[in-house]
Amino acid sequence: MHTNKLAPLLLILPIALTLLLLAASSQTVTAAEIITTSTDPTPLPDPLENPLPLTAVDPQSSWRAPLYPVPWALTEHDHFFFQRPVTVDNVNWPLPSYRYGGVFFAPDVPHTGVDIVVPEGTPVLAIGDGQVIWSGTGLLFGDNDEEDPYGIAVAIKHDFGWENKPLFSLYAHLSETKVEKGDYVKTGDLIALSGNTGFSTAPHLHLEIRMETNNYYQTYNPELWLAPSQGNGVVVGKLTDGAGEMLLKQEVILENQQTLEEFRGKTYGSIFTVNGDPFYQENFALSDIPAGLYKVRIPYFGYMYELLVRVQPGAVTYFRYRGLMGFSDFQPYNPRPENLPEGQ
Repeated sequence: MHTNKLAPLLLILPIALTLLLLAASSQTVTAAEIITTSTDPTPLPDPLENPLPLTAVDPQSSWRAPLYPVPWALTEHDHFFFQRPVTVDNVNWPLPSYRYGGVFFAPDVPHTGVDIVVPEGTPVLAIGDGQVIWSGTGLLFGDNDEEDPYGIAVAIKHDFGWENKPLFSLYAHLSETKVEKGDYVKTGDLIALSGNTGFSTAPHLHLEIRMETNNYYQTYNPELWLAPSQGNGVVVGKLTDGAGEMLLKQEVILENQQTLEEFRGKTYGSIFTVNGDPFYQENFALSDIPAGLYKVRIPYFGYMYELLVRVQPGAVTYFRYRGLMGFSDFQPYNPRPENLPEGQ
């Protein structure tokens, strides 16, 4: 590795710390369909117009709940448009300790995606319909640079967008690709095999969601775009100090009031290259939280602030916290949606 490229690796793209490998079984998937021409739809279609696309994979698992069909949205503000990039009989949820927005290497440079811990050679699937716009090395540095921090990578520009802005998905640290630039893929098509290439310390899949442009600075939290597992919800929070400044690296604890199981996370560690959702403007998100009654616990300046919330299956549960002022009853939508599951 050239010394003049070591600094950009640490400053531009911090990727995974040592990851624990989990066993996974292989799957049979179909290859991508090749096309010769492609045009960009204007305006971008709304994926919710066809709520049950026939191209979506129907994942089954004896030990992990299947996903909700995509696109899935219980309110007009939700956008669970994408399937997961690996099947549910593999680990297909983000590594809890290495989520979007965390800072793990260079100061103020956060993780711009999520990491899914799978063995090398695990089939990687397209999370939505679209055209392959990148396949191979050099995604960040260009010119097929084999020292690129993303390693072998695939990028897809999807057929649909959000608020008429294009959406992109990026898959990195692959061992090999199964598609070429210009190929058209459908949800669930085989696009690559997972690996350990680029700036990576162990086999895993790095997944990013980008909006408007395929740019490192235009990433958004994939946990708000990937379909939840059935029976699970997503907890989203905006945490600031009393002056309205985002709280960085703030610990958040979710305690299930029936089982006493705890789910822990932290707010985004930096505002650099990290973007809150266009609607929720969050700096905290935890997906795959089993439905139930939870106590949100936030240790702050020697005090423990607590709030009871109910996580509904397939839904987003939102909370707002403002430092020493505590929790706020502000909700980003008014009135409350009427089409949530029973019990909300």
